[in-house]
Amino acid sequence: MKTKLKSNIFFLLLVLVNTIYSQELKIIDAYGNPVKSKTIILNNSFSDTLKTNNRGKIKIHKNTDYQSVTILEYNTIVPKDSIRNGILQITSRDVDALPTFETKTTNHSNILNSLKEFDHETITKEKILNSDYSTSADILLLTDGVTIQKSQGGGGSPIIRGFEANRILLMIDGVRMNNAIYRNGHVQNSLTVDPFIMEDFNVIYGPSAVTYGSDAIGGVINYTTTKPKLSNKKDTTLEKIRLITRLNKGADELTNHIDFNFGQQRWASFSSLTFKQFGDIVMGENRRHGYADWGKLPYYVDHVLGSDSLIENPNPNNQLDIGYNQIDITQKFLFKPTQHLEISTNSQLSTSSNIQRFDQLNNYNENGIPQFATWEYGPQLRIMNVLNLNWDKPTQLFNNISLNTSHQQVSESRNIRQFNSPYLEQNDEQVQVFGINICAKKSLAEALSLTYGGEVYFNDIHSTALRTNIYTQTDFSHLSRYPSSGSSMIMQGYYGMVRWQKEKLSVVSGVRYALNKINGQFNDSIFGVYFEEININNNALNGSFHISYYPNTKTKYNLSLSTGFRSPNVDDLGKIFNKDGFITVPNVNLIPEFAYNGSLGIAKSFFIRKEKSLKLKWNGYGTLLNNMIIKDDFFLNGQPYLNWNGVQYAILANRNTNQGLVYGINHSLELKTRHLQIKYALNYTKGIITYNAMPVGHIPPITGNLFITLMKDEFTFSVFSLFNGVKSRTDFGPGNVDNPFEATDNGFPSWYTFNARISSTINSKLNLAIGLNNIFDVHYKTFASGISAPGRNLGVTLRLVY
Repeated sequence: MKTKLKSNIFFLLLVLVNTIYSQELKIIDAYGNPVKSKTIILNNSFSDTLKTNNRGKIKIHKNTDYQSVTILEYNTIVPKDSIRNGILQITSRDVDALPTFETKTTNHSNILNSLKEFDHETITKEKILNSDYSTSADILLLTDGVTIQKSQGGGGSPIIRGFEANRILLMIDGVRMNNAIYRNGHVQNSLTVDPFIMEDFNVIYGPSAVTYGSDAIGGVINYTTTKPKLSNKKDTTLEKIRLITRLNKGADELTNHIDFNFGQQRWASFSSLTFKQFGDIVMGENRRHGYADWGKLPYYVDHVLGSDSLIENPNPNNQLDIGYNQIDITQKFLFKPTQHLEISTNSQLSTSSNIQRFDQLNNYNENGIPQFATWEYGPQLRIMNVLNLNWDKPTQLFNNISLNTSHQQVSESRNIRQFNSPYLEQNDEQVQVFGINICAKKSLAEALSLTYGGEVYFNDIHSTALRTNIYTQTDFSHLSRYPSSGSSMIMQGYYGMVRWQKEKLSVVSGVRYALNKINGQFNDSIFGVYFEEININNNALNGSFHISYYPNTKTKYNLSLSTGFRSPNVDDLGKIFNKDGFITVPNVNLIPEFAYNGSLGIAKSFFIRKEKSLKLKWNGYGTLLNNMIIKDDFFLNGQPYLNWNGVQYAILANRNTNQGLVYGINHSLELKTRHLQIKYALNYTKGIITYNAMPVGHIPPITGNLFITLMKDEFTFSVFSLFNGVKSRTDFGPGNVDNPFEATDNGFPSWYTFNARISSTINSKLNLAIGLNNIFDVHYKTFASGISAPGRNLGVTLRLVY
């Protein structure tokens, strides 16, 4: 009887204990395996510490309130809202292993889990805010493999693995930014994204057509902005205000930013306003390259007493009148009516003042007379509205499903007037983009998952033009940049991707079917030639295969094979414009480009001792581009030249060539200790047109960077260098794609800069940073750029959070 009583008491105590610790949490790694015998910290005011059992489980007191979970041995922090049905999956590996996805913001990123094994980089919010960069083009220089081309002060065209403009894809918060008029030359649309609200951004290297569709040949730049934050406690409001002020002498910059988060348990709001003002840029005076006058501006044009005059520049190193202003506004709402449903809205507006096209205004004819009195972009406007629904209650079809509906309005304009001409030519482009995207994820087995979905984007383009006499204000008709009776483009894509993971092996494979349709109509002849209606239907089937192998915890091998494609857009098919003595005319006979890509990489970690590690990475790649679209000589009425508005131009048009081959290698090293970090990267890219061995355009010279950072208490001190090799004229692409008129007689010289930055966390709310850039005042132009980079300059950034 006593034995039975003792057994009952023991059973009751066991039930009581299990009732008290009623919450059970299972933690699994990136492969679905239990995280065994690891230290778990529940981050709250008391920071409870637990240890997982052999099944990866911990039991949590039912009254425990925590905001995030730290897995100590993995050196990672995961927010509580990442827990799904009592399971928390972490995507990083043990600190003694190479991470599959090196970021602490994985759960906020829009990059698909199935792509996290691919060759890519993530730049976190902390790195962005701790830099001196104020545009979302310049922050790409924080990566190992992206270079930036600039034609003017308000410029910034990313180049990834030798591909640029409409051969790389820009994404923001899961929405395509690329539209039907993205150029094949240089684009500055990334400037319309506010870097001060960035949560992180990812750069995926190489073709990603299976997931992202057309244009993702060189890679994908995926911006993710801040998400409204809910309050974790009932009847408690989460309020956070952040203020940022930045002064930078390099671009005569003044930036002010404010954002505000207001969050309750079921809904939250995030509001942001950024105002940026840029002025003249003074180039460096240390001309190591030996060209005494290259890039200087000895004269500028001013309209005085009714006529254009050439005015002497008192400081030829000062690139005058290239400044501009920009305003970025963001408003987001998040509503969580149930545990599994999340509804959010995302509204963004970016607009600028007029932006002077410096690489056109510095053009002179053989008599020393400027070609243009006016060449400027009108205000660049981007408006985006997104409605997102996310449901994470597992069903037979999916574990998680997300629906994005979006609308974008993009406005571009150009104002051009020849020197001493009374006629101002104005071109205006209005693009409306409507999009819908659905993405579902399903766990099929412990180590097997499926991602599938589809998307449709509709582009509607209206292109108008006007020629105005500036003295009489009389208007005349003028050639529009794109089909004058309107044009449209519809893009559809449907894809599936499978991911299989075990402890030492990860395999990702997928397929995508895409359909593109373009329609456009010219309402009159152009230069005496009638261009027929554009009516094109394209479809493509693409696939990818990626395998990562971990022979041990410190080594990773990866192999990727994939195909990609780019359907010609309205800009490729129907554009008319002139530059540097060339005029580009429509060619309605273009067909899609197809890319075949392979890459092989290895990553190796060496752990010297506690808190000291060394990581090495190598990656080689090659892309064969069939039906490659290049800009080449063209004939109209049997003539290679055209006289337009009193100026003779050589005629160019886009056309398909046989094949282009782009290949290269990149290498990086990272050494970390408790207080010191050293990192460098090196990139080499080469491109040829296979049938004639001529160089492919947009290929940068050898590039690299070196960062040395010292961290001690509240201070961070860093010195860093950016460098480029020489780009010889013999390696320039055909036509004017690499801006030969902005180079020296021999090409673009090599250069390097030396820079330093110190930041201090004064208290929990205030941070001050001071940077000195281009310390040796070197004069240089980045590859294919029309504007010289800033000389020695000082930047100061103040951040306040409360």
